[in-house]
Amino acid sequence: MKPLHIYPALKKLEEEGLIQLNEGFYRPSQVHIHVEHKKLYEFQVAHARFDPLIKALLRLYGGELFSDFMIISESQVARALKWRVEEVGRLLNDCNYWSIFQPMSVPPSPISFPDKTVRICPSRSNG
Repeated sequence: MKPLHIYPALKKLEEEGLIQLNEGFYRPSQVHIHVEHKKLYEFQVAHARFDPLIKALLRLYGGELFSDFMIISESQVARALKWRVEEVGRLLNDCNYWSIFQPMSVPPSPISFPDKTVRICPSRSNG
C-alpha cells in the first residue's frame, strides 16, 4: 500500500483514540558520518560487514553525509541492499557504537496503543 492511502487512515485511528503516533512517526531517520574519509575507509576494511551499508549510504546520499545530518530512508537503503529494514537500523546503531556514524534513528515503535479496551465488533441489541 502507498503512504498516500495509509496516512489518512492512521490519522483517523489516532483521532478516534485507538492509536497514538509518537514523534518517531513524524521524524525521519538521519545520519551524519563524523569521521574523515581515510578513517571511514580503514573502518570498512577492518569491519567488512559494514561495507555494503556504508557504500549504499554514500551512493544514495553522497558526500553531504560528512558535512551534516542527512535525512535518510532506512527502507530505501534496505531495498538497495536487499536487506530487512531492521538490519539496516541495527547496523546504523552499531556504527554509532564504533563512533563512525551518529544516527538519529526513528524509535522502534512510532505507533502505540493506548490502554483502552477496543471492541472490534460491537454487540447489537435486538430491540
